[in-house]
Amino acid sequence: MSLFRPLARKIARTKFGKKSLNNPDPLAVLKKQPGRRVYLGLFLMALSFLLGVPTLAFLSYLSVKLSKPLIIAAGGPAAVILVHLMFAMGVFLAGQNYASKVLQWALKRFLQKAQEYRCPECGDLISIHNRKCFKCDTITRLVEKRNKDYQQDI
Repeated sequence: MSLFRPLARKIARTKFGKKSLNNPDPLAVLKKQPGRRVYLGLFLMALSFLLGVPTLAFLSYLSVKLSKPLIIAAGGPAAVILVHLMFAMGVFLAGQNYASKVLQWALKRFLQKAQEYRCPECGDLISIHNRKCFKCDTITRLVEKRNKDYQQDI
């Protein structure tokens, strides 16, 4: 978490970070009934997933069966490009509003979690296991605890 704290501070100062922290419900757009454009985009994305691998497998089969490697050499990249264009069009149609709202929600959750694991007195990190501060409280390491328990048994 020590690597994320400076990152969280920098992100919280940006315009997008402030906007996502102040937005009470960034996922409200997902509660509305989606239109035809969104459904068309989702259909194109699903179709691109369904056509990608089977098309390459079919082109590979034809290339081997007909002993013409040019089929997969030329058709493979063309199929991959076509599938990627189909997916990109689906993302454009379906995810125009959704992508930024989901990103705002994820950033808000990240910044809230970064604030959650700080000591209210000194601002240093607290343990996620027992909620004790590494500077203010004494934390017994597992190895020390095990050695202490072992010596008590003897």
